Amino acid sequence: SVDYSGNLLIRDVSRHRAFGYSEQVTTVAYSPNGSLAAVANRGGVLRLLDVYTGRELARAQGHTENIQAIAFSPDDRLIATAGRDMVIRLWGVPE
Repeated sequence: SVDYSGNLLIRDVSRHRAFGYSEQVTTVAYSPNGSLAAVANRGGVLRLLDVYTGRELARAQGHTENIQAIAFSPDDRLIATAGRDMVIRLWGVPE
């Protein structure tokens, strides 16, 4: 979940774990297999997180303004982002 201030909290109720991310999140998307979260902040930075550990797996910056939308491809190999800069970008998901 993302609160009003833009802080992200991911909870794993089956394992009784939670981790947070507090960089003014603008949007988040989860991979189809549920293991990854793509998180964008107000600076136009995209971060790829492991939802089980909270570990950052990758970071990318290519937008000059906020990222407004994120989507994973059905096979979890690509992430598409759309920014306020009117640019759509495709990113490869690391193995």
